[in-house]
Formats: sequence, structure tokens, C-alpha cells
Amino acid sequence: MADGVRVVAWSVVVHLGQAVTQPVSESRRKEHRWLARSLNGLGVDPWFRQDSAYLSVKQLSTEPTRVQHFVEPPADLPDDATIILDLSDAPYELLNEPLLAGLADGVGRMLAGGPRTILILLCKLPPESLLWEFLERDTAADGTGRVVVLDDEGALRSFGHGKRGFTPLMRDWPGRRRQASGTANERFERRVVTRLGHFATADGERCTPAWQDMRGAVGELTECLSNWIDQTGAAGTRMIVCGPYSREFRVAVVAAAAACGGDAGFAATPDELEDTASGVGNVLAFEYVRSGDTLGDFRRALPSWGVPVRTRALAVMAAPAAYGLRHPDLQLDVLAVRGHEDVQRSACARCLASAPRLEDPSRTDPGTGIDAATMWWMLDRVPWGPEGYGPPEHARYPYIPDFSAVFERFGDWIALKYEELLKGIGLVDDLVVVCAAEPAVRDLVKRLASRFQNQLVPVEIERDVIDAVAADAARAHGLASALDDVSDASETIPAWRRQLADLGGRETGTGHRLAVIALDEFNASGATARGLTTLLGAFGVTLDAYVPFVDWSGGEHVPGRPTWSLYSFYYPRPTG
Repeated sequence: MADGVRVVAWSVVVHLGQAVTQPVSESRRKEHRWLARSLNGLGVDPWFRQDSAYLSVKQLSTEPTRVQHFVEPPADLPDDATIILDLSDAPYELLNEPLLAGLADGVGRMLAGGPRTILILLCKLPPESLLWEFLERDTAADGTGRVVVLDDEGALRSFGHGKRGFTPLMRDWPGRRRQASGTANERFERRVVTRLGHFATADGERCTPAWQDMRGAVGELTECLSNWIDQTGAAGTRMIVCGPYSREFRVAVVAAAAACGGDAGFAATPDELEDTASGVGNVLAFEYVRSGDTLGDFRRALPSWGVPVRTRALAVMAAPAAYGLRHPDLQLDVLAVRGHEDVQRSACARCLASAPRLEDPSRTDPGTGIDAATMWWMLDRVPWGPEGYGPPEHARYPYIPDFSAVFERFGDWIALKYEELLKGIGLVDDLVVVCAAEPAVRDLVKRLASRFQNQLVPVEIERDVIDAVAADAARAHGLASALDDVSDASETIPAWRRQLADLGGRETGTGHRLAVIALDEFNASGATARGLTTLLGAFGVTLDAYVPFVDWSGGEHVPGRPTWSLYSFYYPRPTG
């Protein structure tokens, strides 16, 4: 790298299917700096747009070519600058042809300003698209610069002259993207939802309060199985699924085994292995090891099979105390440890109380809320103590559940229940979730965002601001009037103020495909809802619904604003 020679890099993150801007994280800016250095072999003077650009769900269907205006760089950007257009967070299905054509038009205008290097980041390269024709056209002349299009797997297409920096992009970018999203096992664990309720076990003789739902994790499970097969040297063998299995596990095993040069077999009992096993080599896989009885049956039958079977097996999930996990003649690897509880139907308290039981756990819950038995089963498994933050100390509860622990342990299922609730009331498109900037609710909003493929936009507001506005509505108008233009706003201005200013004046509600809701751990007196409604109103933003996890206010709601909770009971706040 030549001393003193540097390149100016400008970048913008574009979110598709989101309804409001978001601040760009420092980790994302760090990745953009690395990309600019890799492409140029020079030091970088970064010039980043602090908030993301976006196209809402409605804009994607009615005016997708507007993307060219959102990626417009500053007029005083140097002619030889590097420009990074980051659309890598956008789901592949949203990359429609009009959008890509608009992106290409924007790139054409950028190249007209000088011999620039332009990097476009996508989650996946479209195999056929007018984008390629347009970029070929715009870089045909000498001296027009170059365009590089890169996806999450390191696939790359380039246009124009110069191939500098391609090797580190193709070699290292996939790993950096995977590191940002976690390992395959971590992503699999995040996608498996422990559904709570009253379920029948596979044999119908017992009841369980929890069911592991893998329906949204088939892709991650397939990747985990493929990685395990490769890492254990089991490529080319037959993966035999032992005992009961779900459709999702069957699909993942067939795909993973084929990808690793082998195939799949299925044996409900050890007696079926004679017709299932391969003479070349076999490896055993179990979907869920609970008591270890099924594992023990297959392990004891190993000597009589007469075919080569690897002594290292795999369980997708296992209960912590499952028998046989460390047996010397069948070492068992486990992708996820998940607790398991069940009871004979004749001794089940819910059955004795005539509570409905789902015979098929894969069916959708009949209600959108959380029933009392399930709620208290859940709250009984987390610590309780005095309320640690929020209102003044004299008004805090002396004894409440640790909601951070609730959301950490059961948050994925609670997010699923919220998804069902929001779909039921028609508030899902272009969803904006306003909440207090507190740890418990922040974790819940993050989990809810994953249910909406990260197209939900959070707006986090400091608790002291909400409380101050609830006590004095005039403060809200002062906060709104002090921010007239967010386009050049300093980063010292809180992100939530820039976001609310961006939202201001737009019509919300089910008929406009823009929904603004407020999410809270619990509603005790309605103060949080009143403060948020007043604050948003000062910015010209209408709150469509207030959706606390638990409502124990006894009816203290905001007039004119619907309140929907997953569970409610009366527990008044202390008065001093």
C-alpha cells in the first residue's frame, strides 16, 4: 500500500420491505471499510450514510424503480471514489426486475460522474436478469469505471475494467457474512421454536407442555447435518433415521445425505435395519433423544446387524439427562439440548381439568393469546424479584417475574404468538415497533423481527423520555419541533427522533400497509402507552395498537388506542 494514497468510500444500506429508516451499525460500517480496502488495495477515508435507505412493501409493488434516487451519492463525491450499495439484507424474493432495473439506472448515473468503482451487495445473484445487460452497457466504454456485484456465498460478477480485489472478496466475504449471522448450529437453534401448551406425545398416551417445532428450520438443519457428515468423515454413507421422525427431519436428512454423496434410510425399530442398512457404510441419526430408551434399543442391536455401522451417531435434539449419551460403543453428538417433560394422561392436571389437548402438535394453536395454565407454567420457571427499572422506586412492584429471563428462555414462542396476534388484527405489512430502550423488551423485539424476516423496524426510545412526556405532554412538541430536517442530522441526535421525523405525516392502519405498534413487557397503569401515543402524535405519527406482553392494569388503556395483550390479570401498581 503506497504511503499517503487513499480512496474515498461512500456507502449506503438499502432495506427492502421496511417502512422507516434505521441507523447503520458500526459493525456494518466496519465491513464496508474492509470491502473498500480489498477492492482498491489502498487506505480508506469512509463517508457513510448514517441511516439506511428503504423501500416499503407498498413501494416495492407500485414504484420499485425509486431505488435509483435512494442510492444517489453526494454531489461532491470525488470522481474516483468507491461506492458500496448494500442490499444484502433484502430477501431474494424481493429483488424483482423493476427494482434491479432502477438500481442499474442509478449505477449508470454514478459512472457518468467519473471512473468509479461500484460494489453492489446482494444476498444471492439472480441467474438471469436485465441488471446484467444494463451493467454491461454502462461499462462498455473505456474509462467508465467498473461495477462488481457480490453475494453472500462469494459469487461475483464484474463489469468494466480491472479485477483488483476479487480474490479476497470471493474467498473471505462468505465467512464474514456467516460470522455476522452465527454458525449453522446457532442459526438452527434460533429457528427451532419451543411451542408451549397442552400437547399429546407421539404415542398419544402421555401429555407434554412443550413441543419442539422445526418447521421453520429445515434449511438450517440441512446445513447442520451436511456439516456433521463432512466433519465426521461420514460422506458417501447411508444416514439411517432411527425411531420416530417428523416430515421436516426426513426432508433435511435426504437433502444432506445426497449433498454429501450418500443416501438416506429409515428404521422405526432395530428389526427394520436388516432391510434398510447399506453394505457400504451406515451412520445413525435420531430426531429427539428423550429418555434414551430408543437409543438403547438400537445400540444393543449393533453387534447383530452384520453391516458396517459407524460408532459415532447424531441426535438433532436431546434432553440433558438422556440415558446413553456417553456410551462407549455409540458416541452421540447433539446439535441442541432441549429439556423435555411429559406425564401420563391419567395424571395430567390439564386433562383432569378438561383443558383442550392438541393431538397433533403441528396444528396452529386455536387461540391467539396465552392460556392461564401455560402462562403460569412459564412464569414458574423463571426467577422473581423486585422491579429493577422503569418508574420511581416508590411505585415499583416488590415482586414480579424476571421478564428478561422469560424472553430469553421462551421468547421465540412468545414472538410466534405475537405474530399470530398481529396477523389476526391485520397489522403486519411495513411493521414499525416502538418500544422503550430497555433490555427485556429489546430482546423480544429482536426475536419478533426474525419472525418477519428482519423486515420489522424497531424504534427504541429512552424510558426517561417516555415518562417525561407522559407527565407533561408539552415536552413532546418541543422534541418534535427542534428537529426540522433529518437529512443532515448529526449523529448526536438520537436515532428514534430521526426515525419518527421520517415517519411523520404518513397514513397508518390496515388500509395503508403501514402499521405502527407499541410493544411493552407489561401494562400496569397505562403511563407508557400514554407517553408513547403523545410523543408519536407530536411527530405526526399515529399509533395503531398498544400490545403489552401481560396486561395487569385492570383496564387503564389509552382512549382511542386499542390494547391487545397475550395475557391479562389485575395486579395494581403500588401507590407509595
